[in-house]
Amino acid sequence: MEQIELIRHAARTLDALAAPYALVGSWGSGLYGEPRSTRDVDIVLDLNLAQVPEL
Repeated sequence: MEQIELIRHAARTLDALAAPYALVGSWGSGLYGEPRSTRDVDIVLDLNLAQVPEL
């Protein structure tokens, strides 16, 4: 799975859970500011305990 496909899958899953999240790190920086050369994906979640088992 390509990184962009992984990000889309994660976003769809988190949207279905109504879980607040933010894309950060090199991907977030590249989308909203200056691109960086790292190739990782960082996602910050704000889940409540009821959402954890569904994730």
